[in-house]
Amino acid sequence: MRWGSEHALRCEVEDTDGGTASLRPGRAREYDETGRALHLVEQLACCWGSARTARGKAVWFELSVRPAHAAA
Repeated sequence: MRWGSEHALRCEVEDTDGGTASLRPGRAREYDETGRALHLVEQLACCWGSARTARGKAVWFELSVRPAHAAA
């Protein structure tokens, strides 16, 4: 995790698999234990995507953050 910009926290996960990342949120059934991660990312992130890297690929997302207000 790192600051992507002044108002966004960026999370990036990289692996050495040379395949392309599937960026389509799955459809998990009620009792499935997998298939919800990208749906959550899609709902919470201000932007997200994937990129090829020198070692494989990376999937990333950014969360909008607002500066904390000082207590009065």
